[in-house]
Amino acid sequence: MHKTAIRQLLKKYQNGTCTPKERAIVESWYLKYNSDSTSEIDNDELEGELDLIWSHIGKHVRPKRSSSGVGVLYKWVATTAAVLFIGIVLYLFFTSDHRQQHQLADTPVDILPGSNRATLTLADGKTLELSDAQQGVVMAPDAITYTDGSLIAGYGTTGQNAVFPSNTISTPKGGQYQITLTDGSKVWLNASSVLRYPSRFTTDKREVAIEGEAFFEIVRDASRPFTVRVNGHTIQVLGTSFNVSSYAEEQDMRITLVEGAVQVNKKDSRDRTSAITLNPGEQAVIKGNRIDVKAVDVELYTAWKNGLFKFRETELRSVMSQLSRWYDMDVEYIGDIPDTHYYGQISRDNNLSAVLRILKGSGLNFKITKTGDTQKVTVYP
Repeated sequence: MHKTAIRQLLKKYQNGTCTPKERAIVESWYLKYNSDSTSEIDNDELEGELDLIWSHIGKHVRPKRSSSGVGVLYKWVATTAAVLFIGIVLYLFFTSDHRQQHQLADTPVDILPGSNRATLTLADGKTLELSDAQQGVVMAPDAITYTDGSLIAGYGTTGQNAVFPSNTISTPKGGQYQITLTDGSKVWLNASSVLRYPSRFTTDKREVAIEGEAFFEIVRDASRPFTVRVNGHTIQVLGTSFNVSSYAEEQDMRITLVEGAVQVNKKDSRDRTSAITLNPGEQAVIKGNRIDVKAVDVELYTAWKNGLFKFRETELRSVMSQLSRWYDMDVEYIGDIPDTHYYGQISRDNNLSAVLRILKGSGLNFKITKTGDTQKVTVYP
């Protein structure tokens, strides 16, 4: 594909005549590259970059004859190298003289990103607000401490075969926290989530319950299988890492396996149990009485643990749901909102206005308002 075609694609986007697929390409690479942009370039620099980029595309993209033997088809979108260079073109395009039209209107209203916030509820009902200056908590047989060793709460030791009381750690919207369990397993709790766990595991089993979203790194112990209970289903593991997402407002539950193996046990409306085993790189999607398994890019579902939003053909409402939980705000849609999808990644450390400036490249508009303790983003054409 010649660089003239790239220019034509950008022109079509400006004029509003792109196909949905073409629009998605433009929006996705604007999303990816504009997030790190701090400077502008002039037309001479843009022309030079187009020449350089086109020379690279020529090395990586080769014509492929159609099955009928007539004509050629340039697989420029499907080729990773080509898409990368097209992305750079879009980055340069949007950060040149066209950039100003994609800015949010100046406003003093902004929303800070989420942080390390959580509440610990002990078995006796006592609640403790955990420090936002700490990364997480560590569960020991006789105490709970922060990761730096400072004491949060202590309790007496009990025989190994006793039934241990359950504690709860919950994160609000705009919160996250890390928990190290008594066996050394680690749990990263995303915003608006709840983890219930015993103060100590018994000699024959390890069991926790989750609401919302969490990433697990489980220490292997063949004598004590690890079970996660979520929304009436169970996940059984030995030693593995995986992500569980089961928010009440979402239509489905997703279990994404990074490494190791897990067995997902699902109960139907008649209390019958069916089981499937996941391999690394697979995801189980449970919706109603249906369970599907598919191969996925696990980073799309675990990037939040590493401080990123990562999108790949992610629908607008799904993007806004993630932002709503992390920035602790409501979302309102006004007017006829087009079918918009996003590609790329954005740091979760950004203020909300910075993220919305990037999303605004799709042609949508966003307005942040605050009324008392209520924060809201309005989305409109």
